[in-house]
Amino acid sequence: MINPVNVSGMEKPMNTYEKKDLKQENKMETTVEQEAYIVDIGNTPEKKATYDNPGVVKPDIKRIEQLKKEADDALRPLRQMVEELLKKQGMYFKDANFKPNEGEMVEIDDETRAEAQRLISDEGEYGIENTANRLFEFAKAVSGNDKTKLNELKAAIEQGYKAAEEAFGGELPEICKKTLARTMEKLDQWAASEEE
Repeated sequence: MINPVNVSGMEKPMNTYEKKDLKQENKMETTVEQEAYIVDIGNTPEKKATYDNPGVVKPDIKRIEQLKKEADDALRPLRQMVEELLKKQGMYFKDANFKPNEGEMVEIDDETRAEAQRLISDEGEYGIENTANRLFEFAKAVSGNDKTKLNELKAAIEQGYKAAEEAFGGELPEICKKTLARTMEKLDQWAASEEE
C-alpha cells in the first residue's frame, strides 16, 4: 500500500494521494511543504516466473547417477573378462560371433566359464536377486519414488526386455526371464507397501 507522509513526519490519511512538488529545473530548493511518498510493501509474497506443479514428481537424479556408477563399476570386470577372452582368440567384440550355426564361435575356456558361473550365481553380481534389485532401485529413482507410475515402469522394463531378446536372437536365457519376473514382484511389493 502507498502511505503518503509529509516531510515533517505527520501521516496523511491512507489511500489519499497528493502530488509531489517537483524541484524547479537546475535549482536545489526544497520547502517544508514538499512531500515524499513512502511505499510500504509489507509481506507481499513474491510471484514466481514459473509455477511448480505439485502433482509432478521429479526423478531422483542423484540416485540415478549413483546407481549408474555402481552398475558401471560392477560391469567393468565382466567387460575386461570378455575382452581378454576375445583377445586370446585374436578377436574384438564387434567381430565376435556369439550365435550358434553362424560361422566360427568364440571358445570359452574353463577359467572364464567358472568366473561367469560365479557372477550369475545366487550370490553373484549378476544373479537374479542382485540384478532385480538394481532394476527395481533404478525404476524407483526414475519415477521419483512415485507409485502411481507403476504401470509405466513395468511397461518400460518389459519393452527393454523385448529389445534385448531381439538383439540376442529372439530368446534370452532362463536367468533373464527369472530376473524379469523377480523385478516385477519387487515393483508389486513396493506398490502394495507403506514405503514412501
